[in-house]
Amino acid sequence: MNNILNRIALFLTCLFFVGLSPAIAGGMPEDEQAVNHRDQVELEETKEQPLSAKDETPFLFEEPFEPFWEISGYVGYLRSPRTPIVGSSKVQWKNTDPTNIGLRATKWETTSRGWQLDYRNFQLSAEPSTTIPQGALAINLSSINVFSLSRVFAFPKHSLFDATPYVAIGGGVDYIKSEFTSINNVVLSNSEFGGINFGAQIGLRRIFNEKLSGFIEASAVQHSVSLGWSNISLDTNIPVLNVNMGLAYRF
Repeated sequence: MNNILNRIALFLTCLFFVGLSPAIAGGMPEDEQAVNHRDQVELEETKEQPLSAKDETPFLFEEPFEPFWEISGYVGYLRSPRTPIVGSSKVQWKNTDPTNIGLRATKWETTSRGWQLDYRNFQLSAEPSTTIPQGALAINLSSINVFSLSRVFAFPKHSLFDATPYVAIGGGVDYIKSEFTSINNVVLSNSEFGGINFGAQIGLRRIFNEKLSGFIEASAVQHSVSLGWSNISLDTNIPVLNVNMGLAYRF
């Protein structure tokens, strides 16, 4: 009886190993082999594919800045405080017209630095009561043409009211058309480069789109004026305060 049971156990053991042998000989089932093969291919492709500069250093590179020009036009309010003529006498100036107009060309070298070429025009006249010591019934500066070159600095990282603050400082020359009316009612006129100017401005610049921007600014400019009519001369310093608003076009 024991021999019969031993033979049956040996027979079942042989059947078990015979059934297991294909798995041992052929490896894992086909579906598992396919999955592992796919994972191996993807792993090798990942190893072979180099990382791009963008993947290695995200957000490191910025688009290069290209310098550009802006052409601006502006209008503003002008005021000239009272100033003395060099010497013992004084002439008080007043605004013939409180508005001033100007044109400007700005070259932005970077987002924060540029050069500004500016032209503006305004008028002044002397208070009649202060011209008598000068031997004049009237002194009119009927056209003051101001040319200046300034260095401008913007602060794009410090936005204020969705606008970029900026400052500028510079100087230039004045071309002045003037009239001197003597006590004898003789009118003398002259047009000349009548002095130099220097000043500073502070403002806000807001970009509307790729081409158009607007700005509002305040400026203070000192004009050192030296004029002459025949044998009559006039030397004075005229400070001028401005508040301007304008539009700029980029190209």
